[in-house]
Amino acid sequence: MSGTPDWWRSLPTWAQAMILTLLLPGVVAHELTHIICATSWADTTLDWDAIAFEAEWTSSHPAPRAAAHIAPLVAGYAAGVGVFAVAIGRPQFSVHAGLLAYLSVNWLAYTAASVSDVAVCLQYLLAWRSGDELPTA
Repeated sequence: MSGTPDWWRSLPTWAQAMILTLLLPGVVAHELTHIICATSWADTTLDWDAIAFEAEWTSSHPAPRAAAHIAPLVAGYAAGVGVFAVAIGRPQFSVHAGLLAYLSVNWLAYTAASVSDVAVCLQYLLAWRSGDELPTA
């Protein structure tokens, strides 16, 4: 059985192709950032069907889990500030509007923290604050 949501399967193929062309690079980079951040504390995989990272945690400490879930937000804003600083530092710098729009959409897809990412991050931060240890599997 496929983990692909019904709403996605109900879309026409042309709509799926357009959405994937537009958002896939940013969404995959987002999930890879979760994986890179979590690698030291978990066995990680990328579920290509749902385009989501999965972690089997080897650490019981909640802080690495919170960091892994919020990593794309932090990395995306840091990259955005860097690009902005370079752009305003070089007024003659220009990019074709279509390319800039495409990159901007993928930057937003990369950076945006999902409701799930924020909720899980907050849950782990609260556990960390209260000194709880979490199961490793």
